Amino acid sequence: MLPPANGLTAIPPHVQPKKQPATQFSQLTIVDSRTEDPKKPSATAKTRDEILRKVPLRQMSDVNRQKVQNVFTNITMYRRLPVEVILCDEDIYAFLTRHPDVIVNLWEVMQVSKMQLKDLGSDRFYLEDNAGTRGLVECVHRTENMIVLHFSGSYEGVPFPSKVSGQGVVILQHEPMTDAQGQNLLAIRLDYFIQIQNGAVDLLAKTFQSPVGKVADNNLSQILGFISSLTRTMYHNAESVQQVSPRLTRVRPEIRQEFSDLAGAVSDREQQRLFGGPIPVAVGGGGEWAR
Repeated sequence: MLPPANGLTAIPPHVQPKKQPATQFSQLTIVDSRTEDPKKPSATAKTRDEILRKVPLRQMSDVNRQKVQNVFTNITMYRRLPVEVILCDEDIYAFLTRHPDVIVNLWEVMQVSKMQLKDLGSDRFYLEDNAGTRGLVECVHRTENMIVLHFSGSYEGVPFPSKVSGQGVVILQHEPMTDAQGQNLLAIRLDYFIQIQNGAVDLLAKTFQSPVGKVADNNLSQILGFISSLTRTMYHNAESVQQVSPRLTRVRPEIRQEFSDLAGAVSDREQQRLFGGPIPVAVGGGGEWAR
């Protein structure tokens, strides 16, 4: 399950959110500003070793620990992506990271992607992007500010001459912040490790590590931009999100209802922050999300 390295991205375009104000990265616990520039990607041994020390292997089940260690003992590619700061409510982030199939189904409803992500239960998902990637993604550990994912699968396409099988680990960290206006922001940091199970292709993959990394940077920016746009829509037009929720037919009914309820709850909370006092539930509406 490897990203394409030909400059094409499987992540759909989104409405570009407004740029968030400059952030004091030195105040973030997920950033060591003494040894790195958080606004730039990195693949150095220093950043790799730093995140490896953070991974809570002892807190994982024996099975999940073995999966992660198998990747760490034979790394084909490693990359730390730049820190991204987005407008996002922590409850929205928690919901979407537990139910990423909601995002993928939204893209399908909006006709901007043919990717499919099927919920298999127990934090496991089957992914197929119709561009050569298919495989299993599972959350192997989750803490208050860190999510560790393990993926395994295959990729068939440019630049590899034949189907490539592999596995990897993604480490996603986040930290809540507020801006000068009191808006909820999240700082997001992602590190990934990929292990390719073919010696000849392993060398080719290392050759293409830079373009593959740039695709990953772009994918993360687009996903987070979409989440930021969705957050803004929930804040100011929750009824349009609630109208589109029944159309997410690839998502379990109870998760669709939870998504709809979440939109209403975070909208009420944001309106109370802005204006104070209880806000009545809006009726009607439409717009981009309800088309």
